[in-house]
Amino acid sequence: MLEINGVAMVCVSYLDIGGTPSHLRYLMRRLRQRLPQALILIGLWRADDAVLTDKQLRAAIGADFYTTSLREAVNICVEVATQAPADSGLNSSQTNPVASDRPPSSIAAS
Repeated sequence: MLEINGVAMVCVSYLDIGGTPSHLRYLMRRLRQRLPQALILIGLWRADDAVLTDKQLRAAIGADFYTTSLREAVNICVEVATQAPADSGLNSSQTNPVASDRPPSSIAAS
């Protein structure tokens, strides 16, 4: 079994989500059950994926951040890590540290 103590952020990478993202919603539900305090970043490596442009779809999936760039994923992780208090875990109810008005390559959930 995977050790989950102290996990503050989870990054999930998808090369091609294909069709309806029900498997991604199911994965998110399982992650939220096991890691309710962790922030979740979804990397979708196709910039034209519907998840990136459809607010309802993003809300149904429930990740904290979405990106189409590995560089941006690293930047988000670094930004989150530097803004988190050193002695406490991150909480998904916190305000997202990445502004939602960034370009489409980095989309914070709203």
